[in-house]
Amino acid sequence: MPKRVDIDVSRSHFPWSENSRRLHRPLPSGLIQIVLAIVLLCVPLTAMAKDSGPKKVLFHEEFDASFRPHDWVFEGGSWKKGIKLVLGGAHRGSASLRFQSEKGRVIGVLPLVQPLQDATLEVWFREKAGIHGELSISLFDDSADSTGSLAGRLDQGVVLSVPCEGSVTRYVVSRGGEAVSSEGPIRTTGWHRLSFEERAGVLTVYVDRDRLWSSTEKMAADALGISVGGHCAGDAFIDDIVQYEGESMASKEQVKPGVKEEPFRPATLLSVYGGIAWLGPDDSELMPDSSGPRAGLYLSYQPFKNVAVGFDLSYLTGGDLSDEYLFGMAVVEAGSRDRRWYGRFGYGIARATLNPDVPFTPLNDDSGSVWSLGAGARYPLGSNTFLGLELNYTDLGIGNDRGATAFSVLLGFSYRFNSSGPKD
Repeated sequence: MPKRVDIDVSRSHFPWSENSRRLHRPLPSGLIQIVLAIVLLCVPLTAMAKDSGPKKVLFHEEFDASFRPHDWVFEGGSWKKGIKLVLGGAHRGSASLRFQSEKGRVIGVLPLVQPLQDATLEVWFREKAGIHGELSISLFDDSADSTGSLAGRLDQGVVLSVPCEGSVTRYVVSRGGEAVSSEGPIRTTGWHRLSFEERAGVLTVYVDRDRLWSSTEKMAADALGISVGGHCAGDAFIDDIVQYEGESMASKEQVKPGVKEEPFRPATLLSVYGGIAWLGPDDSELMPDSSGPRAGLYLSYQPFKNVAVGFDLSYLTGGDLSDEYLFGMAVVEAGSRDRRWYGRFGYGIARATLNPDVPFTPLNDDSGSVWSLGAGARYPLGSNTFLGLELNYTDLGIGNDRGATAFSVLLGFSYRFNSSGPKD
């Protein structure tokens, strides 16, 4: 039972009422009418403001914390290799979903939590420069004809096509396999938001803030389909799938297409690598061709978005000659912000331990300079771990006619200590 509280509103609580007679003067009737009009106008506007925007989020897949592949149905000759969660290059957060179609059409279907009615479904997709995978995003009725092919059911829905050639400057909307709109905004690179809005029986398609197509034709839509393939092989990226009640925010918000980058933070990368090196003579006929193992440790620091500096300590042995080379180099690396691809140059000092069992080998060891050129790529295994492949050319300027050149193929494992929040 709530406690009753009595409030004394006598004049003693309002001393100014006794000190100012102006407050007891009646207000002009015109002023009263104006005040009432403002109040009556503000009430419906306030109700409209509360009613605008999404009321309830029904589903949101960000591909960040965990990807739930069991929620999807995938189809295609190589979909197991073509569907991957990719770290870096996300619209928001750290990951996006890549569809790769090197061997035919790859399809992914996500059932909606409930049919799209008085609600909005949004999907973010990325446009790349040049030619990429031919992307189609479909809103369709997956229960209408379960006996037909999955690709056929996708094509019968409302489909936004993102042509694979950059020369096609507009998006295409089709319904039931027939194009219904090829107008809309000029395509640009970066991330874009596709919105399917169903409101009072009217289905509208938006890309960013632009309306591409509307229809009053009744449609029961209960699934989202992503298709990559067709006559252009390549990949496509999607992110942030969300279904919510209410109107599309694309019709109200100011949307700036493109990539939103997080502030850059320097990162430290430690790599352990190994591989095989093919050695050849360096201005000497005494050094025959041979091959042998190579291993090393590489520590680098990334002070800028596309530049890193580091130190590389490497060891290799010369195969049949059994000469051993140990060298250290200062390295400058240039590449992508997320360190996934790079080129590097190193210069330093090398020490050779020569094999005395080879008759023409001088019995004393020697040292000299070394320089190296390399190019490689790192594939993310996790948020801060990478598996890398590098092709490397090294020139060992050792004296005693035992200098050598080495061409190496190296595999490495890398760990990043401080993530820079990569977004490409």
